[in-house]
Amino acid sequence: MSPERLHCQRSSKGRRDRKTLLSIAILLIPCFAHAQSDFKTTTDCDKVYPKSKFAAAHQMCLENNEKAAQRKIESDKAAAELQAKCDALPAQERAIVARKELQLGMSEQALRCSKGEPQTIHQSVGSWGVRKQFVYVGRYVYVENGKVTSWSE
Repeated sequence: MSPERLHCQRSSKGRRDRKTLLSIAILLIPCFAHAQSDFKTTTDCDKVYPKSKFAAAHQMCLENNEKAAQRKIESDKAAAELQAKCDALPAQERAIVARKELQLGMSEQALRCSKGEPQTIHQSVGSWGVRKQFVYVGRYVYVENGKVTSWSE
């Protein structure tokens, strides 16, 4: 019987069977929580949502696991690309990156290697060149023409 039919099942007195409703809620809450997640984790769908009893939840679980696997592949690829760019930095900048520090005049790429990808980048272009504001949690880093010029915390 599907969860939807169980949910609507009523006892002989016309009231919902509380035990049935509670068991459905306990089984479906993880499903809905997983559906709202950022798809970074996977679930043993066959164990949590047996296909014979919860076909819709089982299918949603499988789809979420597929999205989680795809995001992991993308994340690993991006990390490998960033590491390759960081390894190509000059020795002086690699030392700064290793200490996870900021330094005036460091390159934009060294900034990304040191602090990671920012939440947001605001960019303005003028006669002076390109000015960017890298927004990190609790910090703003300003880059002009590819070099760090200032930051504020």
